[in-house]
Amino acid sequence: MQRVRSSVMSDSGTGESRVGMALFRRVRSCADMVSKTKVELAKVLNRQTTFQEILKQKDEIIEDMDGKLGSPHPAPLDGYDSKKRTSALTKEHHERVRVLQNQNRFLNEEVRRLAKLRGQEHGKMRVQDSKVRSLEADIEVWKLEYISLIQSSIRFTGTDTIDDAELYLFGGDRHKDRILELLCEARKINPSLPTYEYLASGEVHVDCYGFKHHFEDDGLLLHYLCQELSQHFLSQANTFEKHQKNWLLFLKQHSKNLLGPRKELKALVRAGIPDPHRKQMWRAFVMAKVEDIVLEKGPHYYRTLCNSVPDSPMAARYKKQISLDLMRTMPSNVKFSTAGSKGIMDLQDVLLAFCIHNSTIGYCQGMNFLVAMALLFMDAQDAFWTLVAVTERYHSPAYFDHNLLGAQADQSVLHDLMSEKLPDLTRHLDAIDIEISTVTLNWFLAIFFDAVPFQTVRKWVKAVSEGRDDMEDEPCPDRPVTACGDANISKVLVSLSLSDDRRKTCEEIATETSMSRTSVFRVLTNNATN
Repeated sequence: MQRVRSSVMSDSGTGESRVGMALFRRVRSCADMVSKTKVELAKVLNRQTTFQEILKQKDEIIEDMDGKLGSPHPAPLDGYDSKKRTSALTKEHHERVRVLQNQNRFLNEEVRRLAKLRGQEHGKMRVQDSKVRSLEADIEVWKLEYISLIQSSIRFTGTDTIDDAELYLFGGDRHKDRILELLCEARKINPSLPTYEYLASGEVHVDCYGFKHHFEDDGLLLHYLCQELSQHFLSQANTFEKHQKNWLLFLKQHSKNLLGPRKELKALVRAGIPDPHRKQMWRAFVMAKVEDIVLEKGPHYYRTLCNSVPDSPMAARYKKQISLDLMRTMPSNVKFSTAGSKGIMDLQDVLLAFCIHNSTIGYCQGMNFLVAMALLFMDAQDAFWTLVAVTERYHSPAYFDHNLLGAQADQSVLHDLMSEKLPDLTRHLDAIDIEISTVTLNWFLAIFFDAVPFQTVRKWVKAVSEGRDDMEDEPCPDRPVTACGDANISKVLVSLSLSDDRRKTCEEIATETSMSRTSVFRVLTNNATN
């Protein structure tokens, strides 16, 4: 019985197992069918969506074509189709509006982001531009300092003439090549600058003031080019441009009264009068001093004096001496280099006219330099009134008389100043029997015309604009009187700043700076009032 029962149970278990396997296979088959059905359904749905989009596009095309065909009244539809079509169009428009709104928000955000980035980039560019301008300004300053350093390399061989000076450049032709590169670069901005090849070939260069320059020594030629480059770099500096604008603004604001606010005008004049405005300003300064004389004598007074020269005994008295001094005034200037030049003729007319105007003073050597300086920037009549102002208003009546009492008094004052400020130098000059007035007298008579480089006209401008007292009250900030470089001048001034027991003699300074004794003496006396 047990065997039969176990056999029955075994068959029953086997049957259940088979039924379970069959059910499992069927479930699996159904699952596969469901998956396939879903895939097919998805494909159908995608196809339906595609067809709907195609239909929508077709409908849009049809509507567009209807509009183009001028069918303002489409074919009427029944109520159900019309509502369905309206509903579909409404949904479509809402969807389009939503998409466009999303696009608009996105684009606005992009615009704001790009605007922010652009602002940041502009800020960076402004900073970079500022740095570039600052670096360019530094480069220009370095160029000027380099050129000044080259200028300071000039040495004097022991004589008192500048023609015997030499320029020593260490490092072979390296510095020379750099100078020529800077000159080539500067000529792109200012073509009037001379070229090295032109001057080296023996040609004569005439500068903007009419002075002729000719060099046989290569070192002095390079030194002159350095001077020209220095002037060029100074004219390109930001401070120079600002100064030019300040002058233009001042002349515009005070066109009716050029001698306007005294303090502002004084600051502008001491910084330098630009060449285009020099004639206008010098004339204003001079006429302010002689306005009463001009009103008394009349506007044609100068021409009347010139017409009376042939019959004037005073003109005949000084004509010989004036004729001797004419060609010695500015022989290196094209305006005064030949006997028949306009500059020489105007110079003679002005000097002879003044002899008639002021018979007490007449003519003394030194006046020719004053008039020639004025003629470089003014006409003959204005130069005449300049001479009148200098001799009769800026100086005392006895300054230019036959005994030069006023000028001699200034030499005594200068000697006393040197005794106080430079006692060792004064004792040294007395010991070697050098009379200071033999060197400095003409400086005072001609207002330092032939004692400083011509570009250094600020002292002359101070004399014309501020008068004698202001000119002597403050030293001119321009270059010293000699052609030596800044380094040598610095050594001289350093020696002056030492205490009395450490001050050096003229010979010691000359030995250290390679300058001649007289050159050192001129520097010392020029800075005595400091």
